[in-house]
Amino acid sequence: ARVRPQLESVSACLDTLIIVSDVDEEYQGQQLLDVIADLPAPFRDNNKQLRRSGYYVQKAFADNGTLAGVNLTEIGVHGWKMDKFKFLPQVSRAWRMRPEKRWYVFYEGDTYVVWDNVFRLLSNFNPDVPLYFGSPSPGRDGSWMANGGEGYVLSREAVRRLVKHEFGEDGAFLGSKLSERWRHGMMRDCCGDSVLGWAVHEDAKTDLSGLWPMFNPHPLHGVPFSDRYWCQPVISMHKTTTESMVDLWRWEESRRELQRPLIYADLPHYLNLTKITIREDWDNADWDGYPAPQDSNAHNSFKACGDACKANDDCFQWTYHLRSCYFVRSFRLGAPKAAEVEESRTEDEWSHNDTRFMAGWDVEGIRRWMDGKGRDCKAVQWVKPSVERIY
Repeated sequence: ARVRPQLESVSACLDTLIIVSDVDEEYQGQQLLDVIADLPAPFRDNNKQLRRSGYYVQKAFADNGTLAGVNLTEIGVHGWKMDKFKFLPQVSRAWRMRPEKRWYVFYEGDTYVVWDNVFRLLSNFNPDVPLYFGSPSPGRDGSWMANGGEGYVLSREAVRRLVKHEFGEDGAFLGSKLSERWRHGMMRDCCGDSVLGWAVHEDAKTDLSGLWPMFNPHPLHGVPFSDRYWCQPVISMHKTTTESMVDLWRWEESRRELQRPLIYADLPHYLNLTKITIREDWDNADWDGYPAPQDSNAHNSFKACGDACKANDDCFQWTYHLRSCYFVRSFRLGAPKAAEVEESRTEDEWSHNDTRFMAGWDVEGIRRWMDGKGRDCKAVQWVKPSVERIY
């Protein structure tokens, strides 16, 4: 479900694409690679966590050709539990398959990557210097790691330092020594991106160059537009829906400008955020939202909530639910949400309309903000690396 829209959009034009997985199979002419099989055999075969993930059960079905007709959940296959074991061997595999590359870009199936901006960014750096780019998240022992969902980039020199012990003097591959060295870390840590971040810190002697907000943890529909997400180039967006992936890519391809990168300020136009006013069964306040003052008339109705937001300088949109009004400091699309009553409030009596999520946007206020001083983005903000500037 994730690979198909990737191959039809963001990854369509990549002739050196490597797709790593937890089972070997072919899909739409692309070979998906089981990189867990690259782990050192003793570690892989005696790994209780890997066994509980269903990796070997899945492999058995794949080997006898019956995997396609199986419900993986029903047979106890848990992809998330396998995930952390892929991060180190995928670096080794990338070097083995593409040793001539200057940069190695890793991203997930639901990550939208703006390749034009990736190329613009990397043209300013030397791949023969150890570099590690991504969105900063706290890592081990006070270090910083790049969050895997937003994608991350390793320079040629950083990867060379990670895999330098994996080849003999005659160039023969000796196995994923990187995975062997950090096998205990993989067992103890919850997440593969965390293990990789520490390995880069220790083995490559390289700390993360944080490039948030260009590497962005929000999906397209969740970007909270504000001065923090406006004049900066868009490099990646995590958890992009499969429906949005192809449509956004076609829109991006149709409007590319040679002299200007795609920036966050372009996206509200794609999302129609200057025209949309109301959506029913919708929540746009689950990020950057806050309750209207308790004694405010805003809680009286959806209309009162909207009127109060429009009168508030710190509000661009609102959600009304269970006779409660929530303001939002930024503006974003949000997502559908079915009517519900929180378990802690089931003793109260609610009508059907009370239980629905109702969302509204102050489009006039949004337009005024967009037209404000400095928001024409004549100077694009290519932010410098930092781990002090984090989301």
